[in-house]
Amino acid sequence: MAEAEMPKARNPREMPDRVVVGPGKPEYVEATKAGSKRRLMAVPLVNGAGLEELIGTFS
Repeated sequence: MAEAEMPKARNPREMPDRVVVGPGKPEYVEATKAGSKRRLMAVPLVNGAGLEELIGTFS
């Protein structure tokens, strides 16, 4: 039996950057849920936390 040839790797897809470059529309804004990772990150940022405080949040 001959071994099957390995499939060739596909070319990587180019994904657009996920950077907010302008204000969003109010109808697309959703509240963050209590206890979510996004909420854990958002609350300190709103209160003016720096990088050191954010790293301490997830340690």
